[in-house]
Amino acid sequence: MFFILVLLLLATSNVNSFYLPDHAPVAYCRPGTGPNEKCKTKVEVMVNRLSSVNSLLAYDYIRFDPCMPEHVQYAHENLGQVVFGDRISNSPYNVMFGTDKRCVVVCRKSYTRNNASAIERLEFLVERIKENYMHYWIVDNMPVTWCIDVDSKKSQRGSNFGTQCFAGFPLGCHVTSDGQARDACRIYETLKKPDAVYLFNHVDLEITYNPGKEGQSARVIAAKVTPRSVAHPATGADVNCWNPKTPPLTLASAPDQLPITVTYSYSVVFKERHDLQWSSRWDYILSSISDSSIHWLSIVNSLMVVVFLSILVAVVMLQALRRDIAKYNDPFPGDDIGNVGWKSLAHDVFRPPRHRMLLSVMVGCGCQLVLVLLGTVVVACCGLLSPASRGALATFLIVLFVCMGGAAGYISSKIYKMYGGAQRKLNVLLSGIFLPGLVFSIAFLLNLILWAKGSSSAMPFTTLVLLVFLWCCVSEPLTFLGAYFGFQQPAIESPTRTSSVERDMSHTNTLSYARCLIGGLLPFAVSFVPVFFILTSIWLNQYYYLFGFLLVVLILFILTSAQTAMLLCYFQLSSGDYRWCWRSFFSSASVALYFFIYSCYYYWHTLHLGDTTSTILYFGYTAILTLLLFTAAGSIGWIACIIFVRTIYTCIKLD
Repeated sequence: MFFILVLLLLATSNVNSFYLPDHAPVAYCRPGTGPNEKCKTKVEVMVNRLSSVNSLLAYDYIRFDPCMPEHVQYAHENLGQVVFGDRISNSPYNVMFGTDKRCVVVCRKSYTRNNASAIERLEFLVERIKENYMHYWIVDNMPVTWCIDVDSKKSQRGSNFGTQCFAGFPLGCHVTSDGQARDACRIYETLKKPDAVYLFNHVDLEITYNPGKEGQSARVIAAKVTPRSVAHPATGADVNCWNPKTPPLTLASAPDQLPITVTYSYSVVFKERHDLQWSSRWDYILSSISDSSIHWLSIVNSLMVVVFLSILVAVVMLQALRRDIAKYNDPFPGDDIGNVGWKSLAHDVFRPPRHRMLLSVMVGCGCQLVLVLLGTVVVACCGLLSPASRGALATFLIVLFVCMGGAAGYISSKIYKMYGGAQRKLNVLLSGIFLPGLVFSIAFLLNLILWAKGSSSAMPFTTLVLLVFLWCCVSEPLTFLGAYFGFQQPAIESPTRTSSVERDMSHTNTLSYARCLIGGLLPFAVSFVPVFFILTSIWLNQYYYLFGFLLVVLILFILTSAQTAMLLCYFQLSSGDYRWCWRSFFSSASVALYFFIYSCYYYWHTLHLGDTTSTILYFGYTAILTLLLFTAAGSIGWIACIIFVRTIYTCIKLD
């Protein structure tokens, strides 16, 4: 109970979006205040690739034919940003700190009927608006947020007084031919014309800053945007963005409606705020993403499951084991006491299973995944992998997985040697290439699809070369090193002697493998709510930051998987079936089946992917996640059962 209370304390300490930023605060000062190397006068507005919740194909900012600066400079990105498709570059928006601007024209784009290239760009723009693609801008390493009013129910839950903020804003919106407003058009009363596609060509930027104490420079604490559609005149620099008589900008949906000229403009307003500090500037974004009360309900639900299983293990299985051990160690046993129950399997229970090579490799790779996941969540709980550190989470996962190759080699070699395997070189080789090879093969095929579609989510060739280099030149040598130490150590001895004659198992129930499905049901029930929020974070472009809750649920998941696997293993041994190795693995690994089923449900009821390519990508990435979960959960069940089996057979006296 004390252990559980410590876990709850750890969870609550991370609810208030604590984080350690990845860079020092940037100080700003107004232009004309004199030369000062400690503060900046220009506020850089950076742009990122555009994506949509209705499609898994992200595109570079330049594909949408926007206004671009004279010299495009892409930001230096880490491995995680490149892998997940970030393409950050500068923009033509000239924002000087403390200087308000009203309706500044950035550029004009003309689309004529005789220009095939212009028609193609316009058609691409129209199609992406219909798919609800979103801009993702960055100011001072903060996402430029789009905040809208939500209903009173959301407000009653305490989500920023009825306002929800998104880390992006729409490219535009459209109204169907029957007059149904889609996406952002439902918010604007003026965007209701049937069969119309509106482009948000004007943005109102609101940058909030803390001026600091006397003698200190200001710091940016928020950047918000309000996109609008304004049909500016085709010529002239004198435009009015707030004239109520100016109609919204409607894009041509057919070539016969050309020519059309799109004028991009922006306004900037700076606001002071003394009560919000730079260290807590992410709070208003993160507080509108998820409700912590739902996570608390998940924790309570998970604790109830774990307590129920613990009582079941303590009361039912432990008492049954105590009774069995006392009966088997009785100095005056009955005539057939050694021929019934799990004691009768003493000379077969440690017999090497079929496909011991595959089992040892999968358990080794699964333990590697569990260690990587635990290490990542613990580091994230310390605030070192915050949303402010873009790509840091993915980079840390990749690097830690590579460095944990030694653990996979060591554990796999120990298991393989325990079962008397002779093909040691093959075991070492498979430990390093089995799971990474499967994941890389699926990811490479999906990357080919992204390449063919021209998506910015496709990993560049140089990134693929870097990943292969990390795999072959770092992970593989560490796997060989771990396997070397594993094979050099003495083999794990079994507490009982294995008979040379294999026990006849033809009488056992062939449906016993169906029991394995029960083993994954309770662990999935423990982790159901975090799985929903993680899927939402992956597919709906939202931040996930409640790593304290995730650590608690992860530990509860491991405990539940281990206890369920031990229970099923005991029932199987009591029924006279010694073939527990693979079934203990499958009993915990079956949680991957429930995860895949729920992912299919999530696809049909939450996502609205409108193209076949996105569907293929979704189920391809889901297959990777299912494979990883299958391997990791299976290793938990096998490790728990080998400890359990060795313990109970050590406690009995054998002839």
